[in-house]
Amino acid sequence: MLEQFLTICGRLFLQSAPVELDGVGCVSSADVDELFDSNNKFAFEFYRELAEHEWSLSFSPLSISTALGMALAGAAGETADEIADVLHLTLPPEKFHPAFGELLDQLMDVQNSSIALNMTGGVWGQPGYEYASQFVHALSVHYGVPLWLADITGDPEGAREQINQQVAASTGDSGTELLPPGSLGSEPALILSNWMRFEGRWKRKFDGDDSRAETLDFRTGSADALVMHQSETFQYGEGSNYQILELPYWGNRLSMIVLLPAPGQFDVVEQSLSADFLNQALADLSSRQIHLHLPKLQLRQTYELSDALTNMGLSDAFDPEAADFSRGDSLDSLFLAGLYHDSGISIDEGRTRITTSTSVGTSFGTGGGLSLLLANWGTGTAGLEFNVNRPFIYALRDAETGSVLLVGRVTDADPLVTP
Repeated sequence: MLEQFLTICGRLFLQSAPVELDGVGCVSSADVDELFDSNNKFAFEFYRELAEHEWSLSFSPLSISTALGMALAGAAGETADEIADVLHLTLPPEKFHPAFGELLDQLMDVQNSSIALNMTGGVWGQPGYEYASQFVHALSVHYGVPLWLADITGDPEGAREQINQQVAASTGDSGTELLPPGSLGSEPALILSNWMRFEGRWKRKFDGDDSRAETLDFRTGSADALVMHQSETFQYGEGSNYQILELPYWGNRLSMIVLLPAPGQFDVVEQSLSADFLNQALADLSSRQIHLHLPKLQLRQTYELSDALTNMGLSDAFDPEAADFSRGDSLDSLFLAGLYHDSGISIDEGRTRITTSTSVGTSFGTGGGLSLLLANWGTGTAGLEFNVNRPFIYALRDAETGSVLLVGRVTDADPLVTP
């Protein structure tokens, strides 16, 4: 059989069925930049919501916003407006989805021999159920995700295992369990999922012989942990109650940003954290000679995000009576039954490894260059000590686009690697 291909905005797609081109448009660089800004605003608003309920944190705002963007492709009316508001979207739908596709393409360009970054996803639907063709094609064209079949209503536990296995295989992380036991009942009819895998070598790796046990002070008390050491020139800045440092990966486009508040100032700095705060702090960085003390980390967390998103204004989407996903379901009977996010991060002398995944479950209704940023508090003198021995905030950031791919904090001893 002769395969047909479709070119849209310079991108080539395998055309397995007739494609409806309504709402499929090309986007400008300004549209993509606007979407990056929206994602970063969502990142720190969502951080503040999670920070009310958790100790240490690790999550990918981009993975979550991508999954919600996929859901938005099927939403209409007030439900679509709520999703757009929560994501701080300013682009109309006909530009938003193409812009998201271009955004994901740009981020994939960061890969080199020392950087692996993969972001993709999948959609699992119920066999024999009819989904709106425009919705399915939008997911394929703009988000690059296929539609797989899983017997969610007939065998929810088997479907859960199938989805988890496919996500784990795609991330290369056997520890990934996006959907926890019992997360699927007999009613869900569609699962939208996005996942990201990152592995990056430091531009200048830490010497393992210099790593040693030190005592760190966190909210849960003092704890011994393995701390890495490096004396180098870094991009560094400071405010009245924090220090901030950029730790680059190979190629300089991706970095870890570490924000280290002064002793007793963590809550004050955290309350000020926003996309604008971060942009200003990074704009003020300069090259300084730094002796860096950075603990080795290993953290994995799974979140059910519906409560957090409801608090941010996304209510109709979770209500079987109010949800409007009529652009995704020809029967107009879907609502969001749950939203799960799994995130794992490991930091050692040579590299950082990150895997994240987000799943949006919809159900039948009865009515029808990345950076990891670190911040601390300094003295303003030459040869500064940047000693991450207390609660801190971190972010994985792409310097070229300014996009924040991962945000987290360490406030207790659980993520620390012990001697």
